[in-house]
Amino acid sequence: MKVTKTQAYIIGGIALVGLSIGAYFAFFRKEKGEYDASENNAQNPTANPDYKKQLQSFRNGSKIKQLTHSLLTEMNKRGSVNKQQVKNLIYEGVPDDEYMKILKSYFHCHYYKGNILPVNDSKMDLVGWLRETLSSTDFNDLLMKYPSLNYVITCK
Repeated sequence: MKVTKTQAYIIGGIALVGLSIGAYFAFFRKEKGEYDASENNAQNPTANPDYKKQLQSFRNGSKIKQLTHSLLTEMNKRGSVNKQQVKNLIYEGVPDDEYMKILKSYFHCHYYKGNILPVNDSKMDLVGWLRETLSSTDFNDLLMKYPSLNYVITCK
């Protein structure tokens, strides 16, 4: 069989590509369900030391104090509460659920004067006040982003 030089290069190139694909599947490809630490760190940001430092600075910084002060100001207004402003404060100030846990513990329990009648004065935590103030769809949207809002602190 007579093979020209160009045909030999084509056959060699096809063989090289075939060997490369075979080596990938044989040695480098991950098995389905195999553990990969880099994927776990991408899904679990709390394992990242930089993320822990960010949480620590949020816990000890002035941003959480300003956010809590703004929420308490809205909470203690008589009449209607600006629901859009409350949602914006939370969405902009609290990036994820770990931050929300810190905010909930910092906020703890405060007196809520009620929207209209002063008879409703009671102590509420952040979750109870959000449930009372926001519509059910808005509160459910918050629950989707911050699952820790499912847990209410009992205030006495």
